[in-house]
Amino acid sequence: MAESVDEFFNVDDLKDPEISEQATIIHAFVTQPDSVAKSAAQALISLSQAEGGPELSKVVDQIIVPLAEERPETHEDLVRLLGELRDQVEVATGLTPGDSISLNYELWERGLRYGDPDPSIGLRDLYRQEWTNVNRFAALVHKASIEDLSAFGEHTLQLGLRKGGWRVSWSGSENTSDEVDALQGHADAAAQWILVCGERLYNEREDVRKHWSQWEQDLDWITGQDGLKDETKTLCREALAKMKTTRPR
Repeated sequence: MAESVDEFFNVDDLKDPEISEQATIIHAFVTQPDSVAKSAAQALISLSQAEGGPELSKVVDQIIVPLAEERPETHEDLVRLLGELRDQVEVATGLTPGDSISLNYELWERGLRYGDPDPSIGLRDLYRQEWTNVNRFAALVHKASIEDLSAFGEHTLQLGLRKGGWRVSWSGSENTSDEVDALQGHADAAAQWILVCGERLYNEREDVRKHWSQWEQDLDWITGQDGLKDETKTLCREALAKMKTTRPR
């Protein structure tokens, strides 16, 4: 994981001529306080429309989502940029943005990659942090009505707010476990969705409403686990308080 935004952009992959200009635009946008989302979006679209230019989906997959995954301080800026991109693509082409700049594929791919935080994996803490970051970003995108990511949000809640149902399978085994190793990361990611737009998910997704009371109980149980990191406990307690006020008693 990059230690800073500048470090994130200082890698060979983003110096590839096919995508280096786009990386430069986004780097400037998220680091310069006077940057304008509309101008950055226009520049990215112009590059994608030039002969031989990469599709915007490549910009999303190779720059925007990985940046959100590693550097959460860029989330709000990236949400503004995505909103402008989708609006301008629709105006420029007359078509709904759809798959051209959709986050869904990349998010679900990461769900497979980080979905089971096997305690035997040395980089598990890094993976958990990236999973938490990318879920916060997805929740912000959904809250801003840029793209419907409610199914992904529901999936994260199902993974994160459950007792007795963990599948720790990266090592090839399938074990149900309530151990802290299986909770850390999942609980954080679920808490991000609840804090950012839990009430919206509750209103939009029937299964979220169906399981809300049980998830509330399970989150209460999770916050009482001694092995959880303090920051995870704090985040989960904030999310639990939000859950208690989301639905009528």
